[in-house]
Amino acid sequence: MKKYLIFFAFITYALSVKAQDTIIMRDATRIEVKVVEITNTEIVYKKWNYQDGPSIRVVFNKIYNILYANGDKWYSELSYWPNYVYDIDGNSYSAVQIGKQIWMGSNLRTKHFSDGSELPINQKHSSVTEPRCYDILSDDKNSKDIGNMNNEEIGLYYNFVATIDERGLCPEGWHVPSDAEWETLVRYLKDTPELQLGGSEAKALASIEGWVPDIDNGTVGNNPSFNNAVFFRAFPAGSINHNKLINVGQKACYWSSTQVNDMSNNQMADARILEHDEGKFELCRRFRDYGFSVRCIKDN
Repeated sequence: MKKYLIFFAFITYALSVKAQDTIIMRDATRIEVKVVEITNTEIVYKKWNYQDGPSIRVVFNKIYNILYANGDKWYSELSYWPNYVYDIDGNSYSAVQIGKQIWMGSNLRTKHFSDGSELPINQKHSSVTEPRCYDILSDDKNSKDIGNMNNEEIGLYYNFVATIDERGLCPEGWHVPSDAEWETLVRYLKDTPELQLGGSEAKALASIEGWVPDIDNGTVGNNPSFNNAVFFRAFPAGSINHNKLINVGQKACYWSSTQVNDMSNNQMADARILEHDEGKFELCRRFRDYGFSVRCIKDN
């Protein structure tokens, strides 16, 4: 009987040793703790190996996230999401300051231009001249491919013509970024220490959820708990090609408002793409009838 009691006590101790919370600092330092309290501005914790010691306080802007012993997660978004912006349909988006730019913190999902004009939705023809959008959740053919993802994560998909329409796709005071503005974002991230980015510029922009796993260090799909260091939350919504949803979980594709004049008879435009097996936010050129995600940036 004594052996069983000793064995039970050992197992209980072993489980308790693993049941600590983990604070991940913005410099990628990991601290094993027991979280005591979260106030409006700071985290209060005790060191896991010294729980009889003093309580330690640390402000939000020094913390990336907390991994709780029960599997829950907490993110320090207070100082990075100062306010919200609303589109003409009443959808709300967090505003994320990255460097000197302010970006929407999720993909655009309006079905109307800023003047109230309705966008054609899910039309089954291909055109590089007519603006339109795609709502996957209302499309039975494609909706089965998105699993448990919701509209707020995915957003809507827009062809390029919609992004440059004079009626305005973004809320008043915001606009679809040019490729030069995307490049400003990339340069800012390149000048930021890699540890603060969670491993790469792509990981800093990518959401934590939804990505196909990858084994290489610094890629979006490798250890995604380190993604989203700047709270941009680029979600791998894939894209629409010939009315079919592709690359869900593998790519986050964003239009710029930059047109390309080339031998393709003006059928292409600049875009930016994150991929699950890459560490960079790549510039690419795609046909304008593709359905890509859109992020708006605040006017200067």
